[in-house]
Amino acid sequence: MKYNLVVFLLLSTLGAWSQKYAPVVTQGGKKFYTHTVAQGNTLFGLQQLYNCSAEEILNANPGIERGLNEGQLLKIPAPLKTIMHTVQKSETLFAISKMYSVPVDSIVAKNPEAQNGIKVNQRLKIENAVPRIQIDLPDTPSETITKDVPAPSDSVEARYKVTFSDSIITHTVLQGETMYTIAKRYMVPSDEIRKLNGMSNSRIQPGQNIKIPLKMEKVKTVEVRQVPDKDKPTKDSVLTFPKKEYYNIALFLPFNLDSTASYNKATVNAALEYYMGAKLALDSLERKGLKCNFYVYDYQSKTESIQQHLAKTEFKTMDLIFAPLQQTEAEIVCNWAKNNKVRCVLSVALSAKLYQGNRYVYALNPDNDVLIRQLAKHIYDLHTNQQIVLIKSGKAEEEWMGKLFLTTFKEFPVKASRPRVIEADWSTYKNFEKIGSPVQMIVLSNDKEKVLALLERYKTSPNISVYGMRDWTDWKEVNATYANKYNFYYASGTYFDYQIPNIEAFHKLYRKSYGTDLTRTACLGYDVIMQTCSAFFFDAKEQEGLISRFSLQQAGKGNGMINNSAFFLHFQDFNAKPE
Repeated sequence: MKYNLVVFLLLSTLGAWSQKYAPVVTQGGKKFYTHTVAQGNTLFGLQQLYNCSAEEILNANPGIERGLNEGQLLKIPAPLKTIMHTVQKSETLFAISKMYSVPVDSIVAKNPEAQNGIKVNQRLKIENAVPRIQIDLPDTPSETITKDVPAPSDSVEARYKVTFSDSIITHTVLQGETMYTIAKRYMVPSDEIRKLNGMSNSRIQPGQNIKIPLKMEKVKTVEVRQVPDKDKPTKDSVLTFPKKEYYNIALFLPFNLDSTASYNKATVNAALEYYMGAKLALDSLERKGLKCNFYVYDYQSKTESIQQHLAKTEFKTMDLIFAPLQQTEAEIVCNWAKNNKVRCVLSVALSAKLYQGNRYVYALNPDNDVLIRQLAKHIYDLHTNQQIVLIKSGKAEEEWMGKLFLTTFKEFPVKASRPRVIEADWSTYKNFEKIGSPVQMIVLSNDKEKVLALLERYKTSPNISVYGMRDWTDWKEVNATYANKYNFYYASGTYFDYQIPNIEAFHKLYRKSYGTDLTRTACLGYDVIMQTCSAFFFDAKEQEGLISRFSLQQAGKGNGMINNSAFFLHFQDFNAKPE
């Protein structure tokens, strides 16, 4: 499998952007750091890193007295301390509680003013906190890498000073670089770099030239043959996909590698995380026998537009495209895919107009239309004998959601005890509080002031359940204010929880591969690539991914395919769990 050279630039930024803190678990009422053994780790080094005696580590991990094995997962007893924490931008009480492995209630008990919300630079006293341990790097046992790497600019190639010559790269060391960050950038073990350069240790200096051995990929010469025309299939629900020895696959991500004018660190981080998950999926698919040329394109590049990417030679025989994550750019690629009869996948929820009238588009993340229809079915299936109140928004831009819910609900078969949907508005919904049987309040609105008032009214009500929207979980008043212990349900296209067994297993692989913690975006990249390629190239049946469910159906005659599966989550105590 071949990858284009953007990978080298991506990995050059990874080390500086990823914070590596030891995860904490609770077992038998005690707290432990979990440490994945890396090359060069020793028992002495671990006791120095975690400030924990060798005896305690040995007692918690029977058998390691015989030696450590790379990839082995160890439990390190964690101390409990009183810590003063300074609130950073975008932090919430829930996030801080997770950071130090303490309940939100205990933070508020020592900091009563936090009950009404927290502010940047506010100091919080946290008792019985587990100190955060930044994972030591194998080649820099006494060094902590904290310097941010600036966004690459027009002179990025000159600054990195990379010279190619067959399987060897000559790299000029930059200020702040270490042997470890260079080894991670080029995906080459540091001991191989030291061996090639005749170095007895890992010390390097800015301006020093070192040679990097590259891993050579086996490239098979493929016989040039005529590509058959992609005729329009006779059935709208199926797109024929001829089997080939090698496939060409394109992935568009917003890396913004050569521009600082529109640089957005959060967007770039998300692109990197998505790519890292996608790369692990491709590795797995390769082991299953997939042969492909995998091209990664930076669609926020200053020097090359999307149209220039699409005009490249490889797109003449492209088999599959993963579209950009933003609406405008995705529309350009989807239109190109339609005109050239190439399958195109949407990884995130975008406007329905991208798959309407375009049979080559696959929307893998359910949009609001799908979530509302699934919500209607969920309410119909679970609450047959209960009263349903639909609160109409009153806003023209939101009225369509209520109408879609009602239309979908009325399409279901009539049951003997089929519930009636009562239509209310913001001024009348309180009239239905004392019906007697449980009441399901359906609120399809993002009117923050009115939604918060409703959530406050019913947050402790045993008889009334509120069904709303996933967007509410992003509001600071919902997820960051301790006094607002709101309680509601919503439909979501994804569900991410570190405690799920398959996520736990994948997290270990992810940390071993990249030395950083797993994210929702990385899981999305893995799910989308794995599901799509398995279905298209191996005829695999739809299956549940790490954080996604898949059930593709055609969105009407002449349209593309959409994912009709969703999770129903219960948001309570600042956390979401499946209903």
